[in-house]
Amino acid sequence: MKNKASKAKKSKISIKGKFKFNSKKFFFFFCRIIPAAMMIALFLLPMGMESISLGNSESTANLIYPYQLPFTQASSIQETALHLVYFMIYFVPFTGLFLLISLFIKGKVNTVLYVLTYISLTFYLFCSVTCLIIFANCWRWFLHLPVTVYVSFGAAFISHALMSIFGILFLREMNPEFAEYKKIQAESKQKTKISIKTKLTLTIISVIAVIMVIFTILILRSYNKMFTEAVSDVGRSQAEQTSTVYDSADGKYEKIAPYFTQQKEANSYADCPFERIDIITASVPGNIIFQKEGDKVSFVPNEDESELTIEKINWPEYDVFSYTTATGHVKEIPDTEKKISAEKAREYFTNFMNGNYKKQPVLDGDLCKYIYPVSFTRKAGFKLVGFSIVTYKTEILMRSYFHVKIYVYTMVVMFLYIAIIFSLLIADFITNPLLYLKTNVRKSSNTLEEILDGNSKISAEQLTFIDSIKTHDETKDLSKEIKNMVGIIRGIIPYISFSTLQAADKDIKKSTTSRELCFLFTDIRGFTTLCEGKQPKDVVEILNHYLDIETEIILNNGGDIDKFVGDEMMAFFAGPKKEYNACKAAMEIRAAMRAQQQQALADGSDYISMGIGINTGKVVFGSVGARSRMDFTSIGDTVNLAARLEGANKAYGSKAIITEAVFDKLKDSFVCRELDFIKVKGKNEPVRIYEILQTKAAAVDKLFEIKDLFEKGLEAYRKQSWDKAEEMFQLCNEKYQDMPSVVFLDRISHFKTNPPPKKWDGVFEMKVK
Repeated sequence: MKNKASKAKKSKISIKGKFKFNSKKFFFFFCRIIPAAMMIALFLLPMGMESISLGNSESTANLIYPYQLPFTQASSIQETALHLVYFMIYFVPFTGLFLLISLFIKGKVNTVLYVLTYISLTFYLFCSVTCLIIFANCWRWFLHLPVTVYVSFGAAFISHALMSIFGILFLREMNPEFAEYKKIQAESKQKTKISIKTKLTLTIISVIAVIMVIFTILILRSYNKMFTEAVSDVGRSQAEQTSTVYDSADGKYEKIAPYFTQQKEANSYADCPFERIDIITASVPGNIIFQKEGDKVSFVPNEDESELTIEKINWPEYDVFSYTTATGHVKEIPDTEKKISAEKAREYFTNFMNGNYKKQPVLDGDLCKYIYPVSFTRKAGFKLVGFSIVTYKTEILMRSYFHVKIYVYTMVVMFLYIAIIFSLLIADFITNPLLYLKTNVRKSSNTLEEILDGNSKISAEQLTFIDSIKTHDETKDLSKEIKNMVGIIRGIIPYISFSTLQAADKDIKKSTTSRELCFLFTDIRGFTTLCEGKQPKDVVEILNHYLDIETEIILNNGGDIDKFVGDEMMAFFAGPKKEYNACKAAMEIRAAMRAQQQQALADGSDYISMGIGINTGKVVFGSVGARSRMDFTSIGDTVNLAARLEGANKAYGSKAIITEAVFDKLKDSFVCRELDFIKVKGKNEPVRIYEILQTKAAAVDKLFEIKDLFEKGLEAYRKQSWDKAEEMFQLCNEKYQDMPSVVFLDRISHFKTNPPPKKWDGVFEMKVK
């Protein structure tokens, strides 16, 4: 029995071995044969249809197959480069053939197959969409399309979308840093409900979608109004002309019939042909007489001289189908269109009186009608005898607008689809560095948490930070800063006991540091005079207005506000471009103050000016004050000198003064002139000061000439060449009313009568702050 059981078991194993399912081979063949079959099917199945005949609901059109597309006899294709571009459709069967051949190719060709398939689907979708734009001329066109067209396009579009998504996912998975991020994310205790990548993607797509929807609504509304007005002008003019001909012919057939014959012949070759033109009159004419003065229409009173309104008139039924361009087909016209009821007559005349007939036609099912009263001219006015009606098929009348609508809808959908794909790529491009940075910080944070929790031995080697960010933006800067921070912590760990390290997490004390900062001081000139006689509330409101302007500019240029002291402001800038940002902010503050001055002059109110001082250097930065009340601020000579320079503007009549340290950092970006070599109050060492005139990009020739004249005068002044210096400063002042030049002219006048000492070095000592 045991032998039989063992033999049966062996036979089962051998059978299972013979028919073993190989999932890899199946997947390999599946991923080749299915796409190949789809490519060949897309090439052989119809992808569209030629335009159908408008006005004939029974009309059909020829189907368009991909292999026939380059040879389609349509002017919009053959007379443009599209017939050459459409030859790209033959790339589709080539890709299907290559997919079948790849079954017998050894080696990895997946990337090549992916690219070829993606390109082929893109070509197919492009050809399908352009066919839609070119040939779709009414909604019936979509109803006549075979189901196979929709299935083919849907299959191609879904395949293209899936390949786009898979391509993006493949690029993600190929990045080892992303795989590590997914691993850290899976191990993390704090789960993110919605990732920043998802938020950014949804935000971009939502913004683009909203913009596109608004754009579509606005442009289609605009085009609809434009087309409606354009075609209404034509239809209304024809209706008015028909009424005029009837009036001038006094209703006589021999004069009216030739006009209808002429209109019928002209309609046969018109771009926008009408369905017919009719004149409908009443078998029992009423006695409705109206007058028309410009756009104003009024009824002639009855014999009892009572005033008539449109509601008081007894409207007859207009039941005589007098004239039509549809001769020979009158029996085919519905009876409802051969007469006008009294209610409709009142409605049509109301449209005529209020001018609505000029704005839009009367819609009747799939017809558009332009209706105008037919009358005889009499002494008392115009006697109403009927109505002229110009009838159009709506789809014929609005076919141009329909083309625009299809084009806009198609472009919006295509753009939105492309935007979604690019949003995914952009989201990866923007957020991946942040996610990788988060991964690196999380790993360092995990180690630090273990140290603080006492679960790990204190060791500098345990705390590391890998800077793997490859971008060259703020994320990279942040990664470097974090690496430096981790390095500092790693350097401190060996010198701190475990208990101290744990206590540091609970009792944080501020400490002062030395930093390289750039300081900007401002002070409002004439503020005291401006506030005289005003209520404190008004003074605060004025002060806040100007300080708000300055603060916004400072913050927009990467600076921060240290403090406000009355109408004075102290701001600081940090970073490698701190001097540039500070001076750029100073120029914007000056421009804003000039705008305020112009507004004040226009309003006839008082105005102010602004003095600015800028310096850069090392300062003590940190907590200063008592234990119970502290201020996180900066102190040092750098801060003091910046404050003194702001006050020095009063002595020179200048606007913005900077030190030589600032000038050396931005002389290639700004036009600056050397102003003086001075000793400020409270300092023994002289400093060279400059005035910022403008950025070089925005500077005009005038500023360069001011700089040239002034600095030539300054050079002669320091050499005690008083006459030459006076000439330069005088010229600068006469041409440009330069206040610093006036200051030096006063000095020269003083030195001419009271010469400076022999060892005079040109330094001017400021006696006031």
